[in-house]
Amino acid sequence: MAVSFGTPTRWQPRNPSLRIGCSVGILILLVVLAVVALFFLVPGWHARLAGVSTQGTAHLAGNCAPTDVEDTTPTYRVLIEFSDAQGVQHRDESHWACNNLYDEGEHISLWYLPDDPSSFLTTGEFLWLAIFSAVWLLLTIPLGLAVVMMMGRTLLGR
Repeated sequence: MAVSFGTPTRWQPRNPSLRIGCSVGILILLVVLAVVALFFLVPGWHARLAGVSTQGTAHLAGNCAPTDVEDTTPTYRVLIEFSDAQGVQHRDESHWACNNLYDEGEHISLWYLPDDPSSFLTTGEFLWLAIFSAVWLLLTIPLGLAVVMMMGRTLLGR
């Protein structure tokens, strides 16, 4: 005598309140991710896409204290010096306060906003912006789709 368990199905919560609770939890996580994007990713992308491209020079302004006793990699406060389209010289600190992305006197490419030259993005910072943006998208898109699917099934009564 063969025992049949029916067709295999994916586990789905049958309780609508559980779906709504999961959806609310994921929505809160999406709001946190949106705040991260608003304060960290959007300004960088704005400087990259709407900014003016120029060349600058990195200057090491000071050695930063190591955060870990075992970490012997030196990090520095970096000042970026560049001229805008009007020829005005700017010297602003890198947004990555203590880093080892640049050497003293290194020539770097950057993008700055003409109305706010202190808002700039260097090529080294852009690399990290692209990586963090990709990770952000890999987290946000599936979570958003999960909320839509759970709420849709709850509203349709499935």
